[in-house]
Amino acid sequence: MSSPWIKDFQLPGLYKRKCASVDQWYVKARQSGVQQPRTVKIGRCDVLNVKQARIEAKKILAQLSSGLNPNDLKREAKKQKELASEHEAARGRTLQEALDEYLSLKEYKPKTQRDMLSMITRNFQDWLDMPLRDISRVAVQKRFQDIKRRVSKRRSAIEESRAKAGLPTKRYASSDGQGEAQKAFRYLQAIINSFKNDIIDGEPLLTANPCDVLKDKRMRVVLGPRESYLDESSREDLVSCLERVSHPQYEGAISKDDADFVMLMLMTGLRVDEARTLKWENINLKEGVFKAEDTKNHRDHLLPMTDSTRRMFKNRLNWSESEWVFPSPVDPSKPSSMSRTISRVIQESGVEFTPHDLRRTVATVASELGYDLDKISAVLNHAKAGVTAGYVQRTLPSLKRTLEDIETMVLRTFAVPSGDEATAYTGEVGEGL
Repeated sequence: MSSPWIKDFQLPGLYKRKCASVDQWYVKARQSGVQQPRTVKIGRCDVLNVKQARIEAKKILAQLSSGLNPNDLKREAKKQKELASEHEAARGRTLQEALDEYLSLKEYKPKTQRDMLSMITRNFQDWLDMPLRDISRVAVQKRFQDIKRRVSKRRSAIEESRAKAGLPTKRYASSDGQGEAQKAFRYLQAIINSFKNDIIDGEPLLTANPCDVLKDKRMRVVLGPRESYLDESSREDLVSCLERVSHPQYEGAISKDDADFVMLMLMTGLRVDEARTLKWENINLKEGVFKAEDTKNHRDHLLPMTDSTRRMFKNRLNWSESEWVFPSPVDPSKPSSMSRTISRVIQESGVEFTPHDLRRTVATVASELGYDLDKISAVLNHAKAGVTAGYVQRTLPSLKRTLEDIETMVLRTFAVPSGDEATAYTGEVGEGL
C-alpha cells in the first residue's frame, strides 16, 4: 500500500498528502529551536499546482527557520480578524440592537416598556437599522421639528374633519407636538447614553450624545405639569359620543369596548393598565365590588360598583368568554392593549384628552362636590402620606358615596330630556342606568 505522504522531488519539506476527498499540499519541517517537527497545511492540490505550492512552501520554511510557527501565526491572524469583526459590529451597533439590550437591562414596568417601544417605533422607525454613530446632531434637530409638525398636522386634520361635519371643535393652547417630541428624545437620549461610553479599541463608542443638540440649541422648553381635565362642556361632548355607540344605526369607528373602557375610566379614575387588565375573577356582582391588581403603588385597589359600572360589568359578562373584562380581539386569552381606543374616541368626539385627563377629571369633579383630599386620593388609590394618614380608614361605603356623586355629576352633564325622563349612558342599547 502506497504512503499517503509523497515527497516533492525538487523541494525538501514539501509533501503531497493523499486524502479520500481531495489531495492537499503540506510542509513538514523542523522549527528553529524546537525539536518536534511542524506540519503546516498549504492548500488543495486541485487549486494550487506544484509550482505555486513550492513558492508558498518556501515562505513557510523561511518562517520555520527563523523560529516562527506558521500555524500560530494563522491562529493569531484569525483571532485578530474575529476581534476586528467584533469591534466593527460593536461600533456598528444599531438603534434596534441598543434598544433591545437597553430594555433587557432595565427593570421597567410593562406599561413603561410598552410606552417606550411605542414612542421609539412611532418616531424613529426609519432609524432602527441605523448605527448609533450615524445619528447626527443635524438629523436630531430635523426629526425634532418633524415630530412637532406631524402632531400639529394630525390635530388640525381632526379639527377640519369635525368642522366639515358641522361638529364642535376645540383648539388647545398647548404647544402642538412639543410634548411628544421631547418625550421621544428623552427616551432616545437615555438609550444612547447607556452605550456612548462603551470602550472599543481603547476609545469610547461615541464622543458625545447627538441628542445634546436640543439642549445646546435651546429647542427644549420647560413644560408645566399637565393640569388639563374635561370641563362640563367637554364631558357632555365626550359622553354623548360614547352613548351613540349603543344606537342600532351607529356606524362610527368607536367599538363597544372603546365606549365601555373610556366610560369606566371617566367614572372611576382608574389608570389605563388598571382598567384594561381587570379580570372577571375580581368582579363580584353579588357584593357590588371590583378589584384592580398590580397598581402603580403595588396595592390592590378595591372599589364599590355604582349603578353604571354594575350595569356595564353585567352586560359585558353576558357575552364574555374570556377571563379578561376587556379581552384582546386577536387573542382572547390576553387582555386588550386598547392602544388605539383614545385616538378613535378623540377623532369622533372632537374632545382632545389623555387617559390621565380622565383621572384628573374624576378628582376635579369630586373636589367641586366638596370632597376632601383624603376621599379623593382614596378613589384614585394614592398612597397615604405621613403617620397620621395611616390612621384614616378608607371604607367602601365612603368610597361608594363619592363615586355615586361623581357619576351623578358626570351623567347630568349630558342627560337628554325625553318626556319626564332622561337618557344616559347605558352600556347597552335600550337600558338606562
